[in-house]
Amino acid sequence: MPDTVNGKIMLALAGEQPMPNLIPILQYRPRAARFIVSSRTKSHAQNTIAALKLDRRTRRRVDADIEPAIDPYDIDAAERACLKVVREFGSEDAVFNVTGGTKTMVIGAYQAALRHQLPMLYVTTEKGKILHLEPDGSRDEEDITARVSVPVYFAAHGITAGVRRPWPDDFQEIAMYVARHVHKVSRVLAAARRCISNPLASPLLENPTAEERAAVHTLADKGLLEKVPAEGGLSIRVRDDPKVRDFLCGKWLEVYVYAACASRKDLFDFVAGDVHIHKPAGGELVLNQLDGAVTKRARLTICSCKTERHELEDKGENKGIIYELDSISRREQAGIYCGKVLVTHQVDLPAAFRARAENSNVRIVDGLELLNVAEIIAEATVNA
Repeated sequence: MPDTVNGKIMLALAGEQPMPNLIPILQYRPRAARFIVSSRTKSHAQNTIAALKLDRRTRRRVDADIEPAIDPYDIDAAERACLKVVREFGSEDAVFNVTGGTKTMVIGAYQAALRHQLPMLYVTTEKGKILHLEPDGSRDEEDITARVSVPVYFAAHGITAGVRRPWPDDFQEIAMYVARHVHKVSRVLAAARRCISNPLASPLLENPTAEERAAVHTLADKGLLEKVPAEGGLSIRVRDDPKVRDFLCGKWLEVYVYAACASRKDLFDFVAGDVHIHKPAGGELVLNQLDGAVTKRARLTICSCKTERHELEDKGENKGIIYELDSISRREQAGIYCGKVLVTHQVDLPAAFRARAENSNVRIVDGLELLNVAEIIAEATVNA
């Protein structure tokens, strides 16, 4: 229960996954946190502290530090480390987070907690719950309600993430329009790309349908295109603006995914588009740019948005967008457990490409599911 945690000292056993230690500190905001670590998990505790310093709720309110490393397979060493912190702060102020660490560390912490009749907690991200264990043997549980931003999530894993400002609302509105009518306006988008590749040309859209004429009219009204009189069809020019060119060359899909998710505050805690990530100190990370990322109940899903056909082919082992998405969860590169979603407006994707995505736990959202993208990404996040 929160009353047993708020304003107190939290002792946390550091494991290799940071979220079970980060979540209760963000949710309850104890006045101090002390991490019991081994030589192997000290860096993970350092990353958790870096995340706490990045989050505005805890950067000045929580005094976080790391105790000297212990042998993770020595029960007595773990108990002594916990008792040292209890003596320092007083037994009436301590609560133990026994989610992380080795089983022997947990036993040592449990013995220390029993000795002073102190409460314990355990975080189960799979169920989205925090379990509370009271000294008298009673138990309670709470939903995880801590909202974790994308930069804080990555920081807890030792990765620096920069989130760029969202595209302006008018572009988001146009992206929603394009997504709703994408298969009816595909020739208009193709003509726009031809115009961008040859700015002096005004590509002819032969025998345009009423829907295509309406799309050109809408995009012209929004200031993206100019209509050019032509015989036998409809010619267009693209506005001379780098942002417009990027948008029409495929960025519209990324903007749409952001807008669709950002409009569903019931599904997500944090939505980001165009996230740039890197591991400091020479850490290996293949993927350095994400088209989108979301969090919900301290779980993460990353997204890639592709409109070009050649990007949606099976390029073999260790190549292509499927490998890039999968690399973020590989222990030797980033080691993050997360949902992975590839979004495209294309429909007839190669079977080998779909098979590789399935084997890598990458959820494909194709053109037939595009309008349900927010719900699908939310499901991938819950199941991550």
